Order: sequence, then structure tokens, then C-alpha cells
Amino acid sequence: GKSTIAVNTACLLAQHRPDRVLLIDASFQLGVCAMMLGMIPPTTIVDAIREKERLDETLLRRLAVSHSSGLHLLAAPRDAMEATEIDEESVYRILNLARRAFRYVIVDTFPMLDSTVITTLDLSDVAYLVLQGTGPNVVGMAKLLPILENLGIQEDRLRLILNQNYRNFFGNLTPAD
Repeated sequence: GKSTIAVNTACLLAQHRPDRVLLIDASFQLGVCAMMLGMIPPTTIVDAIREKERLDETLLRRLAVSHSSGLHLLAAPRDAMEATEIDEESVYRILNLARRAFRYVIVDTFPMLDSTVITTLDLSDVAYLVLQGTGPNVVGMAKLLPILENLGIQEDRLRLILNQNYRNFFGNLTPAD
């Protein structure tokens, strides 16, 4: 549900603030944002990394592909081989440039606490953590929150989203649970 929430949030923001929203698909191995938007982007985040010597806000805007909703997309790599070109330093640089080039930057990450996610959290004003309403997901989130606190991510920058897209099955928790 996190990619669906990221894409829909970016589209809604862009309808109210056209040309001021950048959606970055940082799920490098399995990014789906372009597909969800019905796009086949000619450029990806890897193109930005390959241009790191001359990458600035203007070039980043050119590499981000415009969508009819008014948002810009910096798509995930085309395949896992391209994804191997991405490093933490490049992600940090791209995110910093994105914050200067766009008013709103939404980053869809892979659901794993790796260097990309930690870098994204460090640079985020607000982080939305999406979880399903099942016992294992709630336990996982309960374990994740103290880790984020130990990494210096302030609690007031975190928002939990309970995704209830599987409402009727045995073991599903309610928001009250």
C-alpha cells in the first residue's frame, strides 16, 4: 500500500501545486511508480547519478519526467543491474537537490531499513510509515520505532498509516486493537 499512497498523495498535491511536486521512486529493485502512473519514462534516477559531475537543480528538473497530473517523476532504475550503480552518497545529493528544486518531494522506498531509507528519513520533514493491520506487521512496527528513535529520527516527524485494505480475514486487527 505504500506505493499506492505515495503516488496518490503526489498526484493530489500536484493537482493543487502543479510543477512543484517531485515523486522519487527509491524502490530501486522493484519500483512501480512509473507503471502506476501509466508512464514509460525515458530517464530514471540512474541517469541523474550518471550525470553526478554536472548534476544541479536544473538538470534534475530536466531528468524528472512530467505527468499529466502536474507532478514530476524521478523513476526507479529500469532493472536490477542499473540499480547497482546507486550509492548512498548519490541518493543524499539527489534528495538535497530535489528539496531545492521542488516545493514537495515524496519518496517511495523499499520496505527495508537500508542506507537509502535512513538517508531519506534523515532528510525528511515528515515520514509516513505504512503498515497492515495484522499482528506481525504491528509487531514489526513496534520493533522499528525504537530503532528510528536511536537513529535520531524525532517522533514528531513520524506518522503511522494503518492500511486496512484487507478488512475481512481472520487475524486482522482493527484500529482500536
